[in-house]
Parts: sequence; C-alpha cells; structure tokens
Amino acid sequence: MKLNHPNAFIYIPSGEPVATALARTTHLSIGAHPDDLEFMSFHGISACYESSHSFFTGVVVTDGAGSVKSGPYTGMSATELIKIRAEEQKRAAGIGKFNALIMLQYESSDLKSSDPSDQRPWIQDLLSLLALSRPKIIYSHNPFDKHPTHLAVILPLIQFLQSLPPSQKPEKLYGCEVWRGLDWVLEEDRISLPLKEHEALSESLNRVFVSQIEAGKNYAEAIRGRRIANATFTNPHSTDPAPQLELALDLTSLIHQKPDQILPHLKTILHRFESELLGNIQQHLSS
Repeated sequence: MKLNHPNAFIYIPSGEPVATALARTTHLSIGAHPDDLEFMSFHGISACYESSHSFFTGVVVTDGAGSVKSGPYTGMSATELIKIRAEEQKRAAGIGKFNALIMLQYESSDLKSSDPSDQRPWIQDLLSLLALSRPKIIYSHNPFDKHPTHLAVILPLIQFLQSLPPSQKPEKLYGCEVWRGLDWVLEEDRISLPLKEHEALSESLNRVFVSQIEAGKNYAEAIRGRRIANATFTNPHSTDPAPQLELALDLTSLIHQKPDQILPHLKTILHRFESELLGNIQQHLSS
C-alpha cells in the first residue's frame, strides 16, 4: 500500500504483512488526530479486542503538531511533538491489539483544501486502503463537531463514500463524539453504542496520551466522564443500559445519497430537535 505523504507509515502490532492485516479489517476508525481513535471509537476497539473474527484498523489523518504545548512540553518543537504523539499512538495500538495502524501524517492545513474530495491526497490514501480491505463498520467524527479539523475529515469522507460503488460501501458509518457531545440529539437520530466490557483497557488507552494530559488537557477523565454521563442520562425512566455509552450519529443513509443531501439531512436533525424542545416548552407555558 503506497501512501502519499513522505512521513506516513503503517504499523502492524502483530508483525504480519500489511496486505494480510488490512484484508481482514472489519472495523475501521478514521480520526483527525492521534488519540481520536481511542476517544471516539472504543466501541470498535472493544468489539475486536482478542477476537478471532473481528479486526480493528485505525487511521490517523494528521500529525497532531497543533496540540496544546504547556508544562513539560513548553518550547518543544513541532518535529519533537509529532514524534512523541506518533509513539503514543503506536503504544495505544499495541495495548488495544489493533489489527493495523495507519498514520497519514498530514498537517491540519493540508486538509483544508478546496479540491474535490476524491482529489485530496489523504482521500487517495483511503482509496488505497479500501482497495485492500472491506470494513463493515467505519467510525469517524460527526458533522456537528466544533473542531474544524474534525469537520475537514468527516465531510470529505462522506462525499468520498458516496462516490464509491455500492459493493465498496461499508454497512455502517458512525459519526462519533469528540469536540461536542451528542446527548442533545433525539434518540431517533442517534445510536447508542454500549461499552459493557474492557473498562480497564479503556482506561489504559485513554492514559497513553501523556503529551496531552501533562500539557493541561485531561482527556482521560473527560472521556470517561462523558461516557458515564451518557449512560446515566440517556433515559430518566429506566436503569442505565450499560456502565458507559458512546453516542454517535448513524450516517449510513447519507453515503447512499448525493452530496447535495448532506446539509438537508443535518438540518432535519436540527429541526426535529428544535420542534421537540420548543413544543415541550410551549405545552407548559400554555397549561
């Protein structure tokens, strides 16, 4: 598999040939930064952990050079930080027993392109990946995320998947939480991904990213807190469905539509939320 960026690399924790590992991928996660895979798609990592029939492959699109640098990382060069974040991500892949890790190593600015999605180098990398694998489930960011680099991944990704022939499309595309929760989305428009196993593994993975935690961003505790809150506050009239929940938008229907349907689809979700919210308020104001 040839990748476009000169610093890109593929890491296979088992040491097997790249083609062998990629061909058996069942769950694929595509994240903007190192640590996004673990924070947004632990459902997939857990499903594949020590499984003999499900295999998790992760793709990290950028090098993570733009992260916060404070504490022991103050004054560190971008080159040094990129190396540390790549090593942390490789360590996470080993702990999580990933099938494969693909680090594309683009700068965030490389993603903010006006080129058609199928002409972008990182999308071409994905095309090479999908030529070797046929994942059933793809996890990525959600279109309501507030991080611009996350949006620069998920929106071209949707357009790219729309352009594929039906036989090459995944069975599911999930848009996951990172820089904005999805607890506000109506239950009919989101999916709950229960995390019932491997809690210790989740904690270990979240704490691998020391360069972020010691720089003043305690993602490990924040992610754990969000998942517990999702489980507890999902329904006021029933017990928690799992110790922790990841929430996602099921974007599968979008990849079978045309690009001009992306915005109307998202507007429909917003309008349903607005209608329920204002309807409930009006009901109590009128009573």
